[in-house]
Amino acid sequence: MKYVFLTGASSDIGTQIATTLSKTYPLLLCGREEKSLDKILPQLDPKQPHQKLLLDCNQIATIKPQLQNFLGGGGDNRILCPLRRKFKFWLYQTF
Repeated sequence: MKYVFLTGASSDIGTQIATTLSKTYPLLLCGREEKSLDKILPQLDPKQPHQKLLLDCNQIATIKPQLQNFLGGGGDNRILCPLRRKFKFWLYQTF
């Protein structure tokens, strides 16, 4: 399964982006607050298997292990995410 990994979805612009992308792609919403993510999920297109992941993207060393754990490490799961500007790289990984 291919997911769009979306951080910042609980912000106003993030919610708009999530709503738009949810019509075409399954989203993996990332955030530190489960309550905020739970507010967004009902607004997304129900035809896609959207997921949420509690994750602090400021803790760069924990991102890959938590994604591997979340996705189960098997199959053809692909993640594309732009990380915060301070890291200046993209993570594209098959798990």
